[in-house]
Amino acid sequence: MLGFLLLNINAYLLEFFSLARGYGLAMSMMMMSLYFLARWVESGSWRSLAGALGGAFLAVLSNFTMLVYFACLLAVIGGVVALAFFRQEKNKWFVLKSAAGTGLAFSGTLVWLLRKPIEILRQRGEFDWGVGSFWETYKSVVHCSLYGGKYLKMYNLELFGGLFFVLLVAALWFSVSSFLKKPGDTAARFLLAAVLLPLLAALAALMQHWLLGTQYQVNRTALLFIPLCSLAVFLFFQNWLAQKNTRWRALLPVVVGIFCVFHFGRVAQLRYTSEWGYDAETKAMMAYLDAKIPEGQQIKLGVHWLYHPSASYYLKKMPYRFTSPLTYSKDLRTDGFYDYYYVQPSDVATLPGYVLEKQFSWVGCLLREK
Repeated sequence: MLGFLLLNINAYLLEFFSLARGYGLAMSMMMMSLYFLARWVESGSWRSLAGALGGAFLAVLSNFTMLVYFACLLAVIGGVVALAFFRQEKNKWFVLKSAAGTGLAFSGTLVWLLRKPIEILRQRGEFDWGVGSFWETYKSVVHCSLYGGKYLKMYNLELFGGLFFVLLVAALWFSVSSFLKKPGDTAARFLLAAVLLPLLAALAALMQHWLLGTQYQVNRTALLFIPLCSLAVFLFFQNWLAQKNTRWRALLPVVVGIFCVFHFGRVAQLRYTSEWGYDAETKAMMAYLDAKIPEGQQIKLGVHWLYHPSASYYLKKMPYRFTSPLTYSKDLRTDGFYDYYYVQPSDVATLPGYVLEKQFSWVGCLLREK
């Protein structure tokens, strides 16, 4: 139950399963990959290996941020192959040949498919978005997972970030010690693999920053850390509880599970997505103007650049006829050019030539020329 809760009721992660941005699909494909990785560690079956790499392949095609996961998965699979040689397992040559052949096939296909698209994105500066330190990445993962929920007047981020870090360190220590005690145990192997994946993903981010100068992941680009870290913590509890039959050990995962349910019930909402909350009322604003402006009459509507993509979408989708195509500009016009101006509440004071027509919740203000 704890594993199900950790992996399925993160409010921030759930948002992306209703957005056509590829992140939700990528997370689903990654979980499929992890499932087949577990089966491969257990059986050594070529089909399971193909499922693990195939899931990672589909995750990358869903969203390019998953390239980090694909690379880390290859490293973990290589580690299992090295272990097969170290332990002199009977089927070690089959494991080596199947891992090498399947890995090369999927990797080569990805390079062929993504070389040109990634070069185009690089030229357009699409990889420049991010933060300057991995600590900021970690804080963003904790902040997004809290989803605005606060339990103390201050230090909420530090408290929950510290608690989760302790769990991750405990998972790492336990996985390494369990593997050293029983290197042939499949449960110990998969636990080590699951704990190494988020660690390798963090190291990959550091290497990219140091060698290529790329920014660190933040918010949605760091989504892959949520299921990876959650899986590591869940498997740690599962294997830790199996070590000794003591009731007090079950208390900690029970408390964590109850808190997950409580927190989700407290913060979950269906009104807007956290990263694009400013667009929560754009549709309502367009509908308001459509009802207000007489049919056949056109106005000049201006919008803050943040609202431009969604407002333009609704203008074409509905379709509305009360205004011509919207102009995109990151600078606000203060010369009274527009009849109506939809801006952020903080912009109202900078536009003295307009009066408030209607405020839409906390996200936007529709102004009318005086």
